[in-house]
Amino acid sequence: MSIDPSAVVKIGYKSIKFIIEFIEIVESNKEESKKLIDRLARIQYIIDKNESDLKMILRLQQIVGTTNKIAEKYRADYEASCFSSWKVCCQKLKTAKDYQIIRENIEKMNNEVDRVVGDTHICLTVDVQRQNNQIIGITVSIREQLSEIQKKQNEIHDDIKELKQRQKPKVYTEQKFKCIIDKLKQEYSDKYSKIQRLITDKSYPIEQSYVNLAIIENSEKQPSQNQKQDLSTIGCTTYEQIYGNKEPINVKDLFNHHENKPRKRLLVYGRAGIGKTTLCQYVAYQWAKGQLYQQYKCVIWIRLRNLSENLYQLRQAQPYILSEIVKQECFKTQTLNDGEEEMLNSLLRNISSDILWLLDGYDELNVPDRLQAPLEELMNKQYQILTSRPSTKVPYRYDVELEITGFKESD
Repeated sequence: MSIDPSAVVKIGYKSIKFIIEFIEIVESNKEESKKLIDRLARIQYIIDKNESDLKMILRLQQIVGTTNKIAEKYRADYEASCFSSWKVCCQKLKTAKDYQIIRENIEKMNNEVDRVVGDTHICLTVDVQRQNNQIIGITVSIREQLSEIQKKQNEIHDDIKELKQRQKPKVYTEQKFKCIIDKLKQEYSDKYSKIQRLITDKSYPIEQSYVNLAIIENSEKQPSQNQKQDLSTIGCTTYEQIYGNKEPINVKDLFNHHENKPRKRLLVYGRAGIGKTTLCQYVAYQWAKGQLYQQYKCVIWIRLRNLSENLYQLRQAQPYILSEIVKQECFKTQTLNDGEEEMLNSLLRNISSDILWLLDGYDELNVPDRLQAPLEELMNKQYQILTSRPSTKVPYRYDVELEITGFKESD
């Protein structure tokens, strides 16, 4: 399951923005929370003080109740006997005055309690209202910021979409690839139809030259004790002098299954001048003429000795890519324009499983650092024939190893 990069950016951006805003709100509320705590402490002090005053009022009310009872008793005594002494009357009058004073004090205290409670209620109401206003302001600010964030996210999404559209490689159909493949076939047909003999300086049609191949079995590749001398020491230049006869195989059968195992990567050994390059030329030409390996849509022949300092100069711009090497090695007469170069790059990516690579001369390889990446890509291609001299160790895995035993014009 693929992950949408825009969704990841969106979620990440939201999360970071929310955390930043939360921290800002917490920081801004610290002072307000401290002020509110101070106000609550003052209110608590007033409430505690009022509670003590209320306790005193309750005590006074008890006194008043007792006094009322006494006054009622004195009033009854006064009405029952008109002959009470003057002292008793004075005591009654004094008690009545004290009662009146007590009632007035109680009234004052009640008024004070009402005032304090009213002030506390007003203070609390004002603070709550202020907090509500602040919360409303913060909410509005958050909504505005969220709106701004959404706007930014939409802009980022549009930028990413535009960038993807810009970076999205063009998709070519096989019909458009055909023009590149046709040019490659024309190149092979024009350049490789003849083979030049070095000794006679005469040229012969490539169809008349065949390369005889033999399969080297793994069990045969272990020399005996008497055969472990260096090839250069004993003067041997071929495998057959050490290992004996091999199982011959026709070029057209190289990729046939062997013991129910597919052959995809072939390593072909041969001494200098025995026909390794001729084999590659023969395969390329016969494919171009529709006579060989038609299961492959494309056959690409790369001479590894050409991957050198002189042909691929150091440059400060972008590094070399495989399509540049293919263009340089395979399209010398059939040139490609800019659009066809881009199409060639797409062809190498999209039909890689339908391309046979002829990699000629591993023993002649002297590649600079700037070509290491495309070389490694070449050496790991799925379908390939690699040629090399037997004295050079090849550190890559191959399905079968073969030896060129020579070619005859009469074949």
